[in-house]
Amino acid sequence: MKELYFRAMDAIHNACLFVAGAFLVIIVLIIPYGVFTRYVLNSAASWPEPLAILLMIVISFLYDLAPGHPGISDHYGRPCLFADPDWRRAHRFVRDRTLLDPEVLL
Repeated sequence: MKELYFRAMDAIHNACLFVAGAFLVIIVLIIPYGVFTRYVLNSAASWPEPLAILLMIVISFLYDLAPGHPGISDHYGRPCLFADPDWRRAHRFVRDRTLLDPEVLL
């Protein structure tokens, strides 16, 4: 049951990252269109900028999942692999606080 739960959470996590990445691609496509219509056609389209802002808000919430995922934050501990145990313990404490505090605020 625990393994099924972990696989489901990984699938949800990957889906959120995929959707956020797709939204970034959409933003990359619509912003140049807005610039083109404003400066080349002299008739600004009203929808690209509000849509880009809305997508950036959604992306910020979806990407907030990444630091909280157990496998993603492991690279923060790489410099400590060969350090003494006391320093590793202090680094782990600081790392966990910096990853946890923003999530508590959201």
